[in-house]
Amino acid sequence: MKRVLVAMCIGGGIGLAPVQAIGADWSRRDAVRQHTPLIEQVAVKYGLDACVIHGVVAAESNYDRFARSHAGALGLMQLMPNTAREMGVTFVYDPMENLGGGTRYLVLQLRKYKTLRAALWAYNSGPERVDTGRIPRVTLRYADTVIAHYRRCVAARENSRRIERVAMVRGARTGSYR
Repeated sequence: MKRVLVAMCIGGGIGLAPVQAIGADWSRRDAVRQHTPLIEQVAVKYGLDACVIHGVVAAESNYDRFARSHAGALGLMQLMPNTAREMGVTFVYDPMENLGGGTRYLVLQLRKYKTLRAALWAYNSGPERVDTGRIPRVTLRYADTVIAHYRRCVAARENSRRIERVAMVRGARTGSYR
């Protein structure tokens, strides 16, 4: 049985919560919807809350599967070529491969550093920087951004569940629930 590394969630899909919460601009909402089922699959496979993955993808590439950074990071989770190779990713622009490789790498960092914030620092600037305590300011801001996306996603997911429960109760009272 897999242990959930961050927060609760894995049971049940998160539906439109990422679209509502991540803050993805309107031009990206279709990409968010397109990648949500893949993110949920990867989350279950690696035992990580899907909202963490959504937070990383939103901060790294804004859901652009063809994103390329000035430093050479590629795809949804902005994998550096060496990291992609280490994680067994052969085609970085394939969403499932990129999400799998990026999530696997993040889970390794979580296991090593024990906190989401430190794991995000290592994911963004490399474990060497975290080990030496020389974390760039941009990396500190990056971790704050991912965690803010994560919290919004979790809040939207919980709100969606409350709305579903209310709809079920109202349907039960009126006898009109599907």
